[in-house]
Amino acid sequence: MNHTAYLWTDGSKKRIAWVIKTDQVEEPQQEIYTLPQEATTNEAEYLALIRGLAECHKRGHKGVSALSDSELMEVYKELKLFSWWSIRWVPREDNLAGVLLDKNK
Repeated sequence: MNHTAYLWTDGSKKRIAWVIKTDQVEEPQQEIYTLPQEATTNEAEYLALIRGLAECHKRGHKGVSALSDSELMEVYKELKLFSWWSIRWVPREDNLAGVLLDKNK
């Protein structure tokens, strides 16, 4: 599968959902998942995005366009101000901002 997936995500305190559509498939793939415990809206929105992206990857999509009403997606608008950018995961002990917070509890 080489086509682009369009991924819509949303989350609330108790549930998350994702919908995947492509130009090649008429029926969207979708899932609603009940969270095992209540989460903040931001946590749920983020989890919905992560699970939706994982599902796109599992289905073999090579490109994805994510759409959400989450304020977390607003980060992208700020990143567009730079000529280049990178985001990557680091362990907590290597996250200088996390270390700062831990030292100043």
